[in-house]
Parts: sequence; structure tokens; C-alpha cells
Amino acid sequence: MPKEFSCHFSYLFLTCVFFLFSPGPFNSFPQSEQKCWQTTLQIKFEGELYLSSGLTDRLKFMAEAVWHGLLEEDGLDFIIYHLASNLKRWEIQLGKKSLRLKSPPFPRPDFRVDYVEGLEKEIRFYYSFQPSEIIWSGENTAVSFKLLLPSSPRAFKKEPGANDLIKTTGSRIVVIERKALENPVVQKEVFWQAEVSDRLLPQKKEVFSVWLKLFLKRLSS
Repeated sequence: MPKEFSCHFSYLFLTCVFFLFSPGPFNSFPQSEQKCWQTTLQIKFEGELYLSSGLTDRLKFMAEAVWHGLLEEDGLDFIIYHLASNLKRWEIQLGKKSLRLKSPPFPRPDFRVDYVEGLEKEIRFYYSFQPSEIIWSGENTAVSFKLLLPSSPRAFKKEPGANDLIKTTGSRIVVIERKALENPVVQKEVFWQAEVSDRLLPQKKEVFSVWLKLFLKRLSS
């Protein structure tokens, strides 16, 4: 967990930068300090990829990651400051054989909060992994497979897995009520499941379960 720090310093620093480089009058900068929250989003997921081409074993995968950042109120919306992202666990197994140390073809995905949408009555947190898909070159078969990692859908943004049919149970977006920000600490847990089928390879199916926990702490101004 990153050290807590005051938004007052951030505001003072930004004020100085604005004063030095702004072509307009200094009083055009907001005079009131914005509200800030120390933010953590944790994710855990595990699942299986049912393989084709005569493979009897299933590809099992599991991961755990945590993102740390700072949110600054900007009207209804928020400015996101990315502080750190830590992939605490990342395993892919085919039968008894662990493939987690193979790189390539298995890069370590980076978990991050992409966008925080502020609405009048609620706030929505959107997240993803980069890369959004893990490509398996297929050590025991000539066919390659891809592993789609969890993410939350966003309007006007192309979702990964264009050739996939995705069925989900539960909400993929982390949502809190805006009035909850009046509390010094806000916590929210979300659980959802997915079944992914490939339009081009119907025999290939991926299923996984996802758990997320959001933690917000109001910082003193």
C-alpha cells in the first residue's frame, strides 16, 4: 500500500506550474481545492481453457493483481493518477506442467484502471489487463490458442476478443453510489463469471471467475 499523502501538496505544485506556464491571468485557476481519494483495486481470477486437437488436458490459469492510484475530483468526473500496479500471482498450467515461467509466449500482464466515469448518482470504475489476450503458441500442437483476460466493457471502445462470444454472469463494472464518497472509507466487492467461445474454433471454450475489491480512502486537504 503506497504511503498516504496530502492533496494539498499536489494542488500547490499544480498551482505553481500553472502560474509559470499559463498565458492567461492567474485567477483563472480554480481557487478551491479538489477532493482526493487514495484508491486500490484488487483482482483475483481463475479458470480453464478447454483445448482441441486431441489434447485431453485442460489449460488452467490463475492470477492476482492490485492497482494503486489517486483520484482527484474534476466536476462529476475524476482525474486518475497511476501510482503502481503489482502482479502478485500469475500461473498457467497444462496438466501437471506449469508454464508460468515461459516468456515468451506468456508475458506478465499489467493490471490498471483505465477510466473512472462520474455520473450524477453513481461512479463506475473500468479496468483491464495489458495485453488483453495471451497467445499460446502450442508446444504440443500446431494450433495456437489465445487466453482472454478479464476486463470491463466501455462504450465506444472496441472490446478485446473480436472473434469471441462472451457470456457473463454478474456485473463486470465496479459501481459505487456517489453519496458513498461522503464517508471517509469506501469499499466494494464485485464477483462475476464468464464463458468465452471462439467463433472460428467452436471446440475451444474458456471459462473463468473474477473477484474484485475496490478501496477508497479520503485524503485530508
